[in-house]
Amino acid sequence: MKKIRYITIFCLIHLSGNFAFGQSATEPQHETLETFREKLNYQYMNMPLEEKRFLIQYQTDTFRIESTYRRNSENCLNESGTTKCLEEKAEEYNTMVTKYYMMLNQMLDDEERVALKHSQRTWLSYKTGERDLLISINESDAAQNDDNLRREALIYLNITQSRLELLKEYILLQY
Repeated sequence: MKKIRYITIFCLIHLSGNFAFGQSATEPQHETLETFREKLNYQYMNMPLEEKRFLIQYQTDTFRIESTYRRNSENCLNESGTTKCLEEKAEEYNTMVTKYYMMLNQMLDDEERVALKHSQRTWLSYKTGERDLLISINESDAAQNDDNLRREALIYLNITQSRLELLKEYILLQY
């Protein structure tokens, strides 16, 4: 009788390890947009409504970009594929920067809009300057290769993501 109990316990432990959280052992499940939103609704349930809506929208937008990047990651296996994927991801984040810049612009009074416009121009100049610097360094580098292009795309992505994060924080200050 003890032997059967031990075998049963062993089988249950083994099966629970293979099918943890409703996932098969062969293919992990990716979180859907709906389940992601449900988690966010629960996470922000005690937050003021407008702030909650904004954060859910923001995190849903970034979730879409990241899940598209993960879904297409098999096309990004070699260096040139990785560079292309990073550039596409950066462009998606750049679109979000524009969207949230416009959203913040609508929330501000005239004096604040002038400051935002100046800040955005300065940031665009910085972003262009960084890109020019990277291009000039890559041109002077005798070993220009896909790795340098990947680094350039990654730096551009990081600059864009950091601006988006700042815009998000400025919007949250308005609530």
